[in-house]
Amino acid sequence: MEIGLWIHTGHFAAGGPTAVIIGVLIGIKKLLPNAIILINEPGWFNIQLFGIYQDVRMYPKNTIFGPNPIPLSYVGMKDANEDLVWSHANHLTFSAMWVINWLEQKFPIRKAKNDKTKTVNLWESGIDTDYFTPSLEPKTQDFFIYYKSQRMADIENIWSVIFHNFYGMTGTVVCYHFYKPAMLKDVAQKSKFCIMLDNEETQGLAALEIMACNCPIFCIDRTYYRSNNKVMEGTVTSIVSWSPECGLKSTEEVWKSDFETFLSNLSSYTPAKFVHENYSYKEAARKLISIALKARDLEQETEQS
Repeated sequence: MEIGLWIHTGHFAAGGPTAVIIGVLIGIKKLLPNAIILINEPGWFNIQLFGIYQDVRMYPKNTIFGPNPIPLSYVGMKDANEDLVWSHANHLTFSAMWVINWLEQKFPIRKAKNDKTKTVNLWESGIDTDYFTPSLEPKTQDFFIYYKSQRMADIENIWSVIFHNFYGMTGTVVCYHFYKPAMLKDVAQKSKFCIMLDNEETQGLAALEIMACNCPIFCIDRTYYRSNNKVMEGTVTSIVSWSPECGLKSTEEVWKSDFETFLSNLSSYTPAKFVHENYSYKEAARKLISIALKARDLEQETEQS
């Protein structure tokens, strides 16, 4: 079996996009050891996995684009008919409903799906569940705060609330882009819980890695997303891949009262079970290939009709 994997080989961003590509490569080889992966060449079915595109018109018609194939920065900058991906891609894949809701301000995604002019799928990347695992060692600190782009005042506010109301708790801070996997694994394994301040994520791979170490998360979400002076009210989250067994999601408005509820239920959360059952590289590859096969079959039916 030959799989066409389309990526932009001239530029790789740090963080999530590169991690997704690596995870898909590993997952496909775990799932289909004998598969031949062709880079930027047509395969039996085809997957495009990066937010920076070469000329979309060169890709096979059955290529699935994603996750999040239309960059969020385009919203408010281009008309839909000026976007090459939107104009020429038949099969789109997103990692979160909030992303679709946001992009609907510019791209008629749901209409295209209902009219059957495009297929629209949800797909979430996996993580290295062989590496991020629970530890048998006792927990040695109470918590850590994971943050991405919050103001320092937001973090100081949380520290202040914990200091004045839960005196004696021990914790630390981990900042996006300023850690290596071994550091995140170590702090997640030895912490009783994580407080996540991450504004918004199209998926949130770090959250999955933290939960895979069986560290429950108290997530403080915002209720809006702003980009290019456009605001989306509604469900905007730092963690897309989520289940109530992983912890508790709150918002900036009510987090103080919700935090006590979270602490009282701390021993009942089992995030590692949820992540290891659903988000291994192999399981994510299985779901992605299923989407790609449906796109291939649909294009074949269209050609024959």
